[in-house]
Amino acid sequence: GPSKMPFQKYQEFLNWYNIPFDDKWKQRSWPSKRIMQAPRWCSVDLRDGNQALINPMNHEKKLRFFLHLVSMGYKEIEIGFPAASQTDFDFSRYIIDNKLIPDDVEIQVLCQCRESLLKKTIEAVAGAKNVILHIYNSTSELQRRVVFEKPRAGIKAIATEGATIVKKMADETLVPTGTNVRYEYSPESFTGTELDFALEVCEAVMQILAPKPEDKLIINLPSTVEMSTPNVYADQIEWMCAHFENREKVILSLHPHNDRGCGVACAELGIMAGADRVEGCLFGNGERTGNVCLVTLAMNLFSQGMDPEIDLRDIQASIDVAEYCNELKVPERFPWSGSLVYTAFSGSHQDAIKKGMAKMALAGEDAKWEVPYLPIDPVHIGRSYEAVVRVNAQSGKGGIAYLLEQNYGIILPKEVQMEFSPVIQAITDKTSAEIKPEKIMEAFTNHYLKQANGYELKSFEVSSKLAAMMELESRGVTDVPPNLQSELVSICKPLTERADCYQAFLQNFVDLKGPVGLVEYTTAGVSEVTFNGTLSLEGGKRKTVSGKGNGPIDAYMNALNELYEGALKLQNYAQHDMQRGSEAEAICYISVSLLQGPPKFGCGINPNTTMASLQALTVAVNRALMSKGEAPEALEPLEKLCTIKAAVQHQGVTKEILGSGTGPVAAFVSGMKTYFDEAKDLQLLNYSQTARGVATTAHNSEAVCCICCSLSPGAKNRCFGVGLDVNTNTASAKALLSSLTLLTSK
Repeated sequence: GPSKMPFQKYQEFLNWYNIPFDDKWKQRSWPSKRIMQAPRWCSVDLRDGNQALINPMNHEKKLRFFLHLVSMGYKEIEIGFPAASQTDFDFSRYIIDNKLIPDDVEIQVLCQCRESLLKKTIEAVAGAKNVILHIYNSTSELQRRVVFEKPRAGIKAIATEGATIVKKMADETLVPTGTNVRYEYSPESFTGTELDFALEVCEAVMQILAPKPEDKLIINLPSTVEMSTPNVYADQIEWMCAHFENREKVILSLHPHNDRGCGVACAELGIMAGADRVEGCLFGNGERTGNVCLVTLAMNLFSQGMDPEIDLRDIQASIDVAEYCNELKVPERFPWSGSLVYTAFSGSHQDAIKKGMAKMALAGEDAKWEVPYLPIDPVHIGRSYEAVVRVNAQSGKGGIAYLLEQNYGIILPKEVQMEFSPVIQAITDKTSAEIKPEKIMEAFTNHYLKQANGYELKSFEVSSKLAAMMELESRGVTDVPPNLQSELVSICKPLTERADCYQAFLQNFVDLKGPVGLVEYTTAGVSEVTFNGTLSLEGGKRKTVSGKGNGPIDAYMNALNELYEGALKLQNYAQHDMQRGSEAEAICYISVSLLQGPPKFGCGINPNTTMASLQALTVAVNRALMSKGEAPEALEPLEKLCTIKAAVQHQGVTKEILGSGTGPVAAFVSGMKTYFDEAKDLQLLNYSQTARGVATTAHNSEAVCCICCSLSPGAKNRCFGVGLDVNTNTASAKALLSSLTLLTSK
């Protein structure tokens, strides 16, 4: 239904803006065109991108960015607005005086059409080999009416006067010293300028700046503010191309912004409409929602089998430079470049990719790339496909997380960033001063890694051998069936002494008393065995039973089923010798189910093999009878179970702890709950682990583990902990103790 949004305050662009067909532009032809080669690229990161930053680049950052752009292969680079910024002026002089500009690179500088500003601009580029002098003035109907309060003639005069001055200054100062000068003119806010007036101003400027037949002028038609759909911008570009008196003298340039999120589409349709050149920034930095992303445009061409004429073989290097210099993150889902772009989270996607990769491996090096969900081979831009579900692979927006990652290689999940941010805020509120990266790391270490009065991990071992099973084996009990092992581990979790595991085994599986007791028995026969026995039942009653079968166990089972109307079923049987002390004994494992209930194990230990079997069957039957009506216990899969052995120090006391669970973290949680009263309600809520990134002071082999725990039902009181270690299991254990320390110190 109708919304309450005040949409009546706005008007559809084409209600007032006209793009007329005429004898020079009878119909649009761009929809049927195809992009077949890369346009001329111009990076404006150091000017348009820089002016949009919260913290504009200093000299060191501008230099790093400039040299990186050169290494990528950009031949036209707008280096600044030297008349408006002393930093830009000094930077221009530095790269010229120190001969840092390759002979095939043109530096571009921007300036308004004012004589005093143009003079300083000329001074800034004196001595350079190749220069583009870029002048502009706003021409839109809105700015003429609201900002300048001038008619068309007054706006046109600003452009022509500026063009005359810059041409005269360049001819007198730059050209005689051997500088190759090219001019660029931008009717700023072109998208809001009537086409006939935009053409009139551009033609007038061209007569001044490119008077000779061989002269060429860059006419830059910016989508300063994206005002309509990309097809409208394409119509505007094609209309201008059709109406220039000397189109061959024009290098038609685009400068799309991204207000409507269509900057890339505007650029691509603009090229189809006849544009020769595109200005933009790496990863779409720029005023408001940013400029068009040059990386995305280049990669779009690359993915279609065309040379982008820019080197993106190490895309991470470009990300690192842009993030460092701009202090802005490249989002994880950013086209072609984001850290999660080539990671599949869906199992079906992972499967399709793996099958596609396998087919590509068989197809040979000359085969065209065809892999589901991967439009390019990530290796071609220095990436690799990781079939790993990363619980938390997100980067935060704050400067704290940025500095930790850049300087120490520590990438934190967003939730951890949110929890850690108040720690730094408290420091800056107290000092009222900038906090350096080393101080952030110091605070991070104190808060998470080396906590005062916290739980400290002294040692940590993981074994696939379960503690309960190791205790049984030391007593001669071996070859325990898997399901019985899982049951015993569950029973033994609350125990603090390993020796108690054997007593728990005896109590629950060997010596268990229940509704049925075997008082005495006799067996006779060989091929068919007859069992006669006396049973003790509930209430002190005794009952004589008999049964026949192919052996004592089968005969006893049939006798019991006479009593329980066939409800019992033998599920599993195993028997072997065991050595206990100086005596050789038999140990028997039997599982029995009652009706549709789960199998229940019993164990018998006796020098007499028959007696061991009948004891095991009696215990199994009792456990099955006693569990009637109960929901089956959810046991942890044996193949996933492991045991940890750790030493944990707290308040000056070191405890040796054991724990079992599905994986080292779950096993450690179980151990901590058993040995520390304050951890009895400990719950694991969230877990993520990454490799420590490459940074100046980082260790590339370290794991960074983040774990969120709670001590209360409903997880109202929760905290993240962080652990760093070359061993991933140890890092996880440290993170768990870090979280527990924060929880218990609240």
